[in-house]
Amino acid sequence: MPMSVATTEASFSRLKIIKNYLRNTMTQTWSCSLAMISTEKELVNSFDYVISLDKLKT
Repeated sequence: MPMSVATTEASFSRLKIIKNYLRNTMTQTWSCSLAMISTEKELVNSFDYVISLDKLKT
């Protein structure tokens, strides 16, 4: 097998490992965020998005 093919295959293998890691950590982060929103739903429901967006504009 030529060196360039082996290098390319190794790069794709590393890319696959990185993508799987990112997918798994993103899922964990997403789950934690949803759990936090569920726990703090009174705070979330009382949050005024319009005021926050106005503050971001300025």
